[in-house]
Amino acid sequence: MDRVGRMLDVMTFHNLRFLRSDFDEGLLEELIREAPSNVRIEDNHVVFRYLYASRQLTPLDVYLMDAKVPREARVAAAVDYGYAIKDLAAAGTFAGDYTPKNFGVNRLGRVFLYDYDDLDDLVRWNFRSLPEPPWWAETLPYDDWLSKGEWDVFPGHDFRVFTVPAREGDSFLKYH
Repeated sequence: MDRVGRMLDVMTFHNLRFLRSDFDEGLLEELIREAPSNVRIEDNHVVFRYLYASRQLTPLDVYLMDAKVPREARVAAAVDYGYAIKDLAAAGTFAGDYTPKNFGVNRLGRVFLYDYDDLDDLVRWNFRSLPEPPWWAETLPYDDWLSKGEWDVFPGHDFRVFTVPAREGDSFLKYH
């Protein structure tokens, strides 16, 4: 899949070496105790058999609710969340679960998808308009009368998960 700069990259390192002097002794003891098959000491180096690293993100839902984050930054993140979704869709990527908890904000305010559980090719899915309920089903839940195939998506119903907090929701809807 084309990542279009909107999916968090995780880098894998093998046999990565650091100077032992770069580690606090308490941390080094904990690493060796908790991950003995992955961390070893060789001469004056600490060697990690496998090390995974990625860009540091704040979960979008946490970021949008953080009163310490300036309002302008929260609004910008809410708007960029919509652009992240659009960028992924333009590249043919369907994330499936678009809740803000699956996206994160980096230190520069850019929004990235970091939960890849539901990724799929966009062309596999059928996007349908939500029909009006028949007269006999007006008070019933959609699931009781609506026919929905495995690959069907009803954006008017299914995408209610774009749960941007109310104070930034207007800005989100202005652009998206």
